[in-house]
Amino acid sequence: MNHAGRTYRGRHDIGGLMLKRLLGTILLVGMFITQSVPLAQAQAYCDHAQFVSDVTIPDGTSLTTGSAFTKTWRLRNIGTCTWTSSYSLVWAGGDLLGSPRSVNLTSTVAPGQTVDISIDLTAPSTPGHYKGLYKLFNAQSIEFGIGDAANGAFWADINVVQNAPAQNSLIQNSAAISWVAFDFLEYAITSKWWSGAGTLSFPGVTGDSRGFANFVNQPHLEDGSFDESKALLMAPQNKTDGYIQMTSPNILISQGDKLETLVSCEYDAKSCYVTFRIDYLNEAGGQFKLWSWKEA
Repeated sequence: MNHAGRTYRGRHDIGGLMLKRLLGTILLVGMFITQSVPLAQAQAYCDHAQFVSDVTIPDGTSLTTGSAFTKTWRLRNIGTCTWTSSYSLVWAGGDLLGSPRSVNLTSTVAPGQTVDISIDLTAPSTPGHYKGLYKLFNAQSIEFGIGDAANGAFWADINVVQNAPAQNSLIQNSAAISWVAFDFLEYAITSKWWSGAGTLSFPGVTGDSRGFANFVNQPHLEDGSFDESKALLMAPQNKTDGYIQMTSPNILISQGDKLETLVSCEYDAKSCYVTFRIDYLNEAGGQFKLWSWKEA
């Protein structure tokens, strides 16, 4: 979908039978695996964070050049150690966005508790898409973050424009500015995954009969060709009418926004007959089908 030229690589909420990813290729494993593979037990970490929500400046927010803003994340301590004021938020890569390299936490966060962590940032002077990555440091300056391995980054993701963005349904008669506001591949780790068998982890365990999803480099497409970009490989629950589903963080879809995707069965997949579907939520919380595709 495209609003003033912005290209979204995804959508609001992915419901139904499958998700898609844009720009690269998304595969669904069409072969049904009958072997049952046990899930690996999650490792407990002393320092481990979980992303809960963007309190301010959700991903893809449009800001004017040079504007100051405060980014706030809500994180949960899912480790076994208490975070103290000796812990800090640290820049871990990407665009610096005028931020300090580190900011100390201002409160104690016991295991299981949530905390809002903020940092003051400044939009660059040049229009474009910018993304700064952040992690946490413990009292010994050991880095940790989110995800199954407690080492993933969370981020500030903004689109910088020369003039104020259009409000509501008004569309400016100016040169179009195009950017990727949402990429399924990028958000796969922080999204929620499940199947008819219950909640799934990401990356999943290949061959898991409950369903799984993983990244794959240079995917082998059903026509025998290889794609150079990374893809998202998905396998539904191994049963008749089995499915796998991903729910992404919310983003606002505006008039003229574009959805781009390429879907394919994996090369030499047997009995590959699946439905890919994207659903969205309206302001009242109703769920509706945006797009679907049968792949055989």
